[in-house]
Amino acid sequence: MPRTHLLIALAAATLGSLPLRGAQSTAAGPAPFELPAPTGTYPVGTTTWRLTDSARRETLDGSGAPRSVEVFAWYPAAPAGGRRAPYLREGLAEVRTFAKMIGAAEGVWDGLANVQTHAVLDAMPALSLQKFPVLVFSHGYTGVPSAYTALLEDMASHGYAVLSIVHPYEATAATLADGRVVSLLDGSGKPVAGVGEVFAEWRTEDATAEAVTKTSDEAEKARMWAAAGNMWIAANQPGKAAIALDKALVGTGLQAEQRGEALLDRARAAEAQNDLKTARSRVNEAARTIFEDPFLWYFSAALAIREGDAMTAKTAIGKALTLEPNNPTILFEAGHVHHFTGDEAAARSYWSRAASADPNGKAGQAAREALAMLSKPANVQSEAAPTK
Repeated sequence: MPRTHLLIALAAATLGSLPLRGAQSTAAGPAPFELPAPTGTYPVGTTTWRLTDSARRETLDGSGAPRSVEVFAWYPAAPAGGRRAPYLREGLAEVRTFAKMIGAAEGVWDGLANVQTHAVLDAMPALSLQKFPVLVFSHGYTGVPSAYTALLEDMASHGYAVLSIVHPYEATAATLADGRVVSLLDGSGKPVAGVGEVFAEWRTEDATAEAVTKTSDEAEKARMWAAAGNMWIAANQPGKAAIALDKALVGTGLQAEQRGEALLDRARAAEAQNDLKTARSRVNEAARTIFEDPFLWYFSAALAIREGDAMTAKTAIGKALTLEPNNPTILFEAGHVHHFTGDEAAARSYWSRAASADPNGKAGQAAREALAMLSKPANVQSEAAPTK
């Protein structure tokens, strides 16, 4: 199902049972429904806090400010009265953003503001001789954070502490540490840049899948799956890449070199998933047809380091250097291989060459950082003998 259609289907499943109201609607009136009661034995408490990571920068709003996230917690509570938490923890912004996303009237789901949960705000945790297990929950991409309340309350009633992470700019609403409420839409009502890029990627995925399913030519279908796998690697989605590439490789539709490149991509996907055994198997198979591809040997060397195989690493990087002796990326990896094998003089030489060959690029920058690391004295501390 195309992603846009899926989004609308989810909206219907989550919110479609509510009475529709006009754009000028307020939250006045009775709640449109009641949440199902938790089925466990514990009363439920809930609280929230916001965290700021000064070491990370926000990438989705263009400000470069320190990354701020919000956490909602549900947990087993001590028996006591108190004010129950509202369903919409972020307020009307949660559902009004969702309405804009699917082209509905802004206030169509304002009535959700009247729904109450079964959790008591800031309740004291239940006393227990044992620690409660902790679950970390992440809402769906571009989702409504409060839409999962009934599920999380129920888990808490069964003795779990549940932490729900609200992702700013990737949810319909999130409150930052400074109190601002932000959403995945910008001031013009369009998705913020990073989210818009993902939506564009989804459209490409839908078109690729449709083209693959329509063609009856097995060779063309295999090439399309291989192209899709390469696209998913570029998008840092190794799981999806592996699925597409396995479909490309299952038959005989790819020619020798095409198959070799697909095998190399499959190895890259496996390595990204920490499946080193599959990665090595696919690299060895790819080497039968694309042995003149320097990137194959570059990747094989890097993989061998992860495998702890010094001999294979040196052999592979040697073949890569034979094919492209002045490539800064290969020179940098050659330094990495020799550092791994304990030859720091050779590592310094290769990293110096990489820095010179790529003064303004990523490989050159990485080489300069590696050289700076070599220049630092080893920080070895010995334990002093105990005083008698």
